[in-house]
Amino acid sequence: IYGEFVAQTDARETVEIRARVQAFLAAQHFTEGTIVKKNQLLFTLDKREFEAKLQQAKAELEIAMARLGKAETDERRLKPLAERKAVPQQDYDNAAANLLAAKANVQSARANVVAAELDLSYTTIRSPIEGLIGKRQVAPGNLVGKSDATRLTTVSSINPIRVNATVSEAEYLRFFARRKEGGPDASSLDLILADGSVFPNKGKLVIVDRAVDPKTGTLEFFTEFQNPEGQLRPGQFGRIR
Repeated sequence: IYGEFVAQTDARETVEIRARVQAFLAAQHFTEGTIVKKNQLLFTLDKREFEAKLQQAKAELEIAMARLGKAETDERRLKPLAERKAVPQQDYDNAAANLLAAKANVQSARANVVAAELDLSYTTIRSPIEGLIGKRQVAPGNLVGKSDATRLTTVSSINPIRVNATVSEAEYLRFFARRKEGGPDASSLDLILADGSVFPNKGKLVIVDRAVDPKTGTLEFFTEFQNPEGQLRPGQFGRIR
């Protein structure tokens, strides 16, 4: 006895590749509609402005370090003199305050260097996952990242690929009862494609949703099928048997 349920394919992971800094798109390094590897270079942005900002931040850190050194020297020199009342206490208090301010300025300058390095790293855009990459949304030469994180393309993992379907509450209860009695456990599922053919690889149940949808009285479940040749792509319709 079989049950067939309307299903739709979906990627287990889908990532929108976006520009996180404002710059001109310098180059594209992939072929649209192909499989890309994890950490594969996808785009590069014009990085000259961010390299200059990093150099400026490093220079400001050097200045802050130099001021900290002088403040430490002044504080060490005035401390024993103030203890012997050889200089006004106000002079030492000022030196101590200057030392604290210099330390804070160094911390701020270091944070600016880290922020500049982070912005520079955003000019090199890599794929966070292995999967099928779509068409580009922006061509090289265009300004991206202005006022928002511009979507450049999308990557979806397709092996294995998920196939989602829904069952009624009554069907779920019947299946659960049969499984308790030693019946089928949905570890070997067939996928019937839109043209009526049966996908050659068997699927398995991986997730049953937490709750029944009170509006439809159905429960969603998620299966996975090995898809090494990429025949299945996100958004296809079919039937789970």
